[in-house]
Amino acid sequence: MIDGAIAGAFSGLFMAAITVVIGPIMLFRMAKNPSPSFRVLQARIPPIYMTMGIVATAYPGWAIIGVIAGILYSISAQEWPGSGLGSSNLVYTVAVTATFVMMAAPFAVLLKNNRRAIAATTLLLLVVFGWLLPFLAR
Repeated sequence: MIDGAIAGAFSGLFMAAITVVIGPIMLFRMAKNPSPSFRVLQARIPPIYMTMGIVATAYPGWAIIGVIAGILYSISAQEWPGSGLGSSNLVYTVAVTATFVMMAAPFAVLLKNNRRAIAATTLLLLVVFGWLLPFLAR
């Protein structure tokens, strides 16, 4: 189980590094052509503070999510062994894929200007947590 937690922490930190790059770019695009609701938010909170919030919360947040994902992988590897879809545990990979797609869908609908970035980030999430984490935990 500790192998899964360590692999999850590494995967989470890797995802945080990606978030620190993609998050401010998405925020800049939203600030450049703001929607009415974002314009109200932008009037209250300057974009530089939003960017600093992304940077400050990305590393601890993704590390915690990664550790939880690693522990869930370890449990699923013990309870439902079996590889598939290029992963060492099919059940875990399908669950991660379904979860992240369902979490990204509302953002893709609400943030129409950033659909490509959201799709790219979701794809990276699937690769990092669905395939890299099981590979590292072995």
